[in-house]
Amino acid sequence: MRTGRTSSVIRAVPIDKELAQAMKGQPSIQAAPGETSVDAERRRRREWHELRCTTARAGIAITNEERNGVTFRQYQGPEVQATLLWLHGGGWAYGEPRFDDAMLTEFALKANLKIVSVDYRLAPENPYPAALTDALTVYQHLIQGTEAPVFIGGASAGATICAGMTLRLRDDSGRLPSALMLICPPLDDEAVDDDEGPLRRSDMNNFWAQYLHGSSIDEYAAPARASSLVGLPHTYIYTTSADPLRFEAWRFAERLVAAGTEATVRFVPGGFHGFEYEAPDALFTRRAVNEWVSTLQAMTANAQQPEPDAQLGEGEPS
Repeated sequence: MRTGRTSSVIRAVPIDKELAQAMKGQPSIQAAPGETSVDAERRRRREWHELRCTTARAGIAITNEERNGVTFRQYQGPEVQATLLWLHGGGWAYGEPRFDDAMLTEFALKANLKIVSVDYRLAPENPYPAALTDALTVYQHLIQGTEAPVFIGGASAGATICAGMTLRLRDDSGRLPSALMLICPPLDDEAVDDDEGPLRRSDMNNFWAQYLHGSSIDEYAAPARASSLVGLPHTYIYTTSADPLRFEAWRFAERLVAAGTEATVRFVPGGFHGFEYEAPDALFTRRAVNEWVSTLQAMTANAQQPEPDAQLGEGEPS
């Protein structure tokens, strides 16, 4: 059953001054003859990344690997206590694992994680459920033969895939991730909330159309459609002000709590959708990344705690 309200009211929302200035520096690009608008935007993002990319941090090994036809980018430091399966953002049509190199190397170093970022197939050429299938393929590879903690996390469109695949694992009685991390997730294809920020509802409608591209939609594509959220793992959700998707996240979190799931929802005013990608050096972004590192550290510590039964003292009932 769908719950929660949506509103088409356009809200004026605060944006951090440094982030607002960063938006003005965004490069533009014109489609070349014979180039689609999707291909042109992919090219713009690659060029934007090349302008900003830095040398990989010392102590992190970055490799590109493939399993069962799906490629992924792996980040591994000198000490690994858990694994994070990461799904990048980009409206399901854009983005590459390497675009998150700086942030993911920081996760790996400071939270003692092995990070596996899936190079999932992009829409509209590969509509739903292609990306979900790729993510599940890599996840099954990661959990095979190990009981070590595995988290699932992602930003924007990647967060949608995270939530959808967790619902799918639950319904298929598969091994669930130890925890979920959802950064500014789009969860509801029927939401109409809007803002004056860079991401507008019309943009999201276009992204959903590209993602589905004629495919039938279900709760694994749009997790807000799920009739039940019972049985999901601890979920951390990060939201910010100039992002209409925050309302979807709040409604989803309310349903998680009602279903008995531990959920942490953080609303930090001042950001816009995709700020961590568009303005990685801004103070606002640095604070957010530090929080995400701390969250992953806490997830790792919690996942390594013994089960309650293992903590029973002598003479206590089992």
